[in-house]
Amino acid sequence: MSKIKSLTLGIKNFFNSYSDKNLILLGIIQKNWRKIVGDAIYFHSLPYKISNNRLFVYVNDNIWVNELAINHDEIKNKISNYTKTNKIEKIFFKFNPEIKIIEKKKEIEKPKKLILSQEKEKEIDNLVSKIEDPILKDALKHYFVQISLIEKDN
Repeated sequence: MSKIKSLTLGIKNFFNSYSDKNLILLGIIQKNWRKIVGDAIYFHSLPYKISNNRLFVYVNDNIWVNELAINHDEIKNKISNYTKTNKIEKIFFKFNPEIKIIEKKKEIEKPKKLILSQEKEKEIDNLVSKIEDPILKDALKHYFVQISLIEKDN
């Protein structure tokens, strides 16, 4: 059996037997977090867990914790729009000064952009090609690209 077929089979078995769909929902929220909350909040917060229909978000500053709490309902509505579900009932914002926030870089200081080979892109496209749900397909493709870029960078 080829590596692609065995990986595809492994992924299919994982999703067929994995009962907690919160991981997929969290991935979708994390992927769209910047669009959901905007740049200012994005650089100070990180969604990290979903449990019992509650989203938990780390925030690196107490002032931003209060700002996010004030905008709780608006953020929850935007999450519902992006995820096409009302599964998130409440959002908890937790102060954590240890989270790593990606700082906005000046235009001149652009980091080296990692690019996948066409062969790797085709392999990833092939892996997700049979997934019918476009949101899940996009989230998994994003996940595989990020993993491949991390492996390439190391």
